Amino acid sequence: AKPEVLAGKNIFDHLPPQVTESRRSKFDEIALIGKPEIFEDERPGHHYFNAVYPIRDAQDKVIRFAVYEADITQQHRQKAIDDMLSEINQKILQGVPLHEVLTEICQKVAETFQLEVVWLGRKEPDGAISILAAAGTATNYFEQLKTRGVRWDDTPQGQGPAGIAIRFGQTQAYHVDDPRFQSWSGIALEHNLHAILAIPLMIRSELYGMFSLYSSNPVLFDSPELTSQLNSIGKRICIALETAMDQQQVRLLSSALEAAGNGVMITDPQGKIQWANPAFSRLCGYTKQELLGQTPRILNSGKQPPEYYRALWAAISKGENWSSETVERARNGNLYTVSQTITPIINDGELTNFISIHDDISAQKLSHERIAHMEIGRAHV
Repeated sequence: AKPEVLAGKNIFDHLPPQVTESRRSKFDEIALIGKPEIFEDERPGHHYFNAVYPIRDAQDKVIRFAVYEADITQQHRQKAIDDMLSEINQKILQGVPLHEVLTEICQKVAETFQLEVVWLGRKEPDGAISILAAAGTATNYFEQLKTRGVRWDDTPQGQGPAGIAIRFGQTQAYHVDDPRFQSWSGIALEHNLHAILAIPLMIRSELYGMFSLYSSNPVLFDSPELTSQLNSIGKRICIALETAMDQQQVRLLSSALEAAGNGVMITDPQGKIQWANPAFSRLCGYTKQELLGQTPRILNSGKQPPEYYRALWAAISKGENWSSETVERARNGNLYTVSQTITPIINDGELTNFISIHDDISAQKLSHERIAHMEIGRAHV
């Protein structure tokens, strides 16, 4: 309302009923104590900062209040989202299942923006959109949505905001009476859903899926500021998804290497051992803890001349693979022969690690030597 409209009016007549009672008691408390007070309160969809200063008359009686009020909804939402994403990143690094992570994202966004429905969908090769996670108060809507079907291809089920967002790679804002939303408008109205926003999710320059939000407020997504904030959340979700996928690949690779029959070790660019699998420890006799921080020189048998190692380092330092037979010395002093392959790992043009795979060929070498001795013996008969 304009200042001239509010002038002379009772402020409590302009506050929501659920706020009036608490605000009256707050003013009575300030009048009684006689000291200024700063506090925040929440109203439907908004957070406010309030500073109330009592004004006294000549008899030191509080007769008025000077009130400073500011809408801090955007700041409050941004802090909630930043806290959520920080927590999500920690859970991803801890290996929490992706479904749980995505469900928590939906729950937090629904709570922060007071949305009735929030769901994350993945683009499937057959044209369907699979619902990965969902949250909100309109829980029955999800089941009806699955029954009705959501697609991203050029079919009737693909004309909604989710399908269009994926097909064109652009955020889509719909009202429930939009003709393109006809296939779902009936069930949306059953749950008092009037505005829909679908945000495409891009991962590694490819469309992964979409982030869909529903509100009972018909004009909620008409705000460019709010839409921009939600788009930013969509981009942060993409980063979280990509990180989770990378973590999953790392865990799968780690599991595979742990179970590998060949010995595998990983070093930093200076050759210090950062990781070794159980097969490598069984081969050399050193535990993983004993190997960490050491260099492969710990296995040096003295059977290869210095020129061998100079050639090896010259090759792998240039990013070239190295393969050879190498005689190593185990912890107990025994010699063994491996077929060794060293692969440099290069990220963004920088050499970051070396992976060395050792295949124990000692038995094979011994067998060849025995056959050679037998052939020499026969030749002298």
